[in-house]
Amino acid sequence: MQEIELTARAFAAKLGQPLVCSDPVWEWRGIRIRNQAAAHPIVVMTHSDPLVENILHQTREAEIAQAIDRIRVIHNREPKEVIIMNEIAVDITVDRVVGWPDFWPGGTRPERAVQMSGFLPLDGQEAVNLFTEIWNNKETSNKDLKPLKSLVSEDAYKDLLYAKPDSKVVCHVRCP
Repeated sequence: MQEIELTARAFAAKLGQPLVCSDPVWEWRGIRIRNQAAAHPIVVMTHSDPLVENILHQTREAEIAQAIDRIRVIHNREPKEVIIMNEIAVDITVDRVVGWPDFWPGGTRPERAVQMSGFLPLDGQEAVNLFTEIWNNKETSNKDLKPLKSLVSEDAYKDLLYAKPDSKVVCHVRCP
């Protein structure tokens, strides 16, 4: 923050404005997520002086957005995946927010199971039997699978959770 205040001090002197040096201020912001009504809340370091805050925004959020724009993700023939590995609320829409403990091994445990096999058993014991490298006990697998069970009916033979190859999205299919 001191480097940003030094830069702001030069601008403030040129503008003839006083500069308020202070400790960082932590402020709630949101990461906009596609197909969700509410943003993912995060706490971001800001500054109480508007000039310092503008320079901080320009050197942090605006530079991240510009870097993403430079790889041409929108008007490109080949789809590109962008991973932003920080907790900064950039003015872009993201597909999902994943914490480091889930991102580092390749996604959540259910996502990794689907990536490995293309399907996901909804029974905890079956998940342990089929994916011993992901789940080592029935309690953990049941806890991970519980939110997904609401997607399907009681008739397990007519409901499947699957993913397309190279996809991290689990799809629900209802067979007639």
